[in-house]
Amino acid sequence: MTVPIIAQEGKAALKIVEKIGKTLDSLKRSVTKESEVLALRLPDHTGEYSVVLRIKSGYYGGKIAFSIPNIIKLQAVCLPAFRREESAISREGDTFLFDPGKLSVGAETVLLKFIFKIEERTILENLVKLNSHLDPLGSDTATEDRYWLTAQIKFPATLQKLYSSLEVLGVDFRVDVGVHQQIKTLPSEVRGIIERTADFSGTSDREKLLKLVAEQRRAAKFVSRFREDFRELALLFMPTRFSRYIVVQQPFRYTECERGLELFESSFAPLPKFMTITSRTDLSLEEPAKEGVLVYKKKEVKDEIQRIFPTSKDYESSSRC
Repeated sequence: MTVPIIAQEGKAALKIVEKIGKTLDSLKRSVTKESEVLALRLPDHTGEYSVVLRIKSGYYGGKIAFSIPNIIKLQAVCLPAFRREESAISREGDTFLFDPGKLSVGAETVLLKFIFKIEERTILENLVKLNSHLDPLGSDTATEDRYWLTAQIKFPATLQKLYSSLEVLGVDFRVDVGVHQQIKTLPSEVRGIIERTADFSGTSDREKLLKLVAEQRRAAKFVSRFREDFRELALLFMPTRFSRYIVVQQPFRYTECERGLELFESSFAPLPKFMTITSRTDLSLEEPAKEGVLVYKKKEVKDEIQRIFPTSKDYESSSRC
């Protein structure tokens, strides 16, 4: 059972913001919080918390120390002129100091912007629910596979009570795209050579090794005749090459591609069972949910395999050389 995040749990999800808030509470007699904005950048593990303070009286009090190691930058901006108040900010070691007494004369509204590091990425990812599935109706089984991608902020109504604005930027979405079915379209002689060499390198059984030695020698001769073909087959599943067969539709965007687990651990042709595709999107309280589609052009991959190893070629006689 999923337990909804309540207000205090929402603040506790980002301890750094909670600590900043407690420090700012020392100003509550002389200022009011106009708005709070939080932006989380998942790829670089950083966050930006901005709070607008309106002066209720003419005097803030003394310096305010933010002794929070995670903070890497603090800025003060006078509104509505958007004038940087650099003299009001100083640093002593890991402690940032805000001195309201050094604000420009007549400053009534101040924006404090905190840039901070987040050590545990899982804390951020707990704010987002991700889901993907192969669409059997939307996919043309002969030419392509289509994967539905959905990402959404958990409990946005609760978070709206905490922040005027919340952005979760760079939400990574990983999908394992199966390629083993296309690899199975290799001519049986070629696939047999790859499987036997994988068996040879993966067994320690003496009798089996002796039996495979002769086949391994024939395989070596076979590969020497089609060395460039095997090389091109392996290159087909390199991320930079395979990405040509992937289309990520908005509002998601393609980020990267990685090889998955090996289908055959063969020195001749290391082939993956699947390729892991990473796409990315941004979420906010204004747009807490996004849906997109990832398309895998599997027929083009199959056609490329058949171009490299056409079925018309006599591989059986070559393997007996």
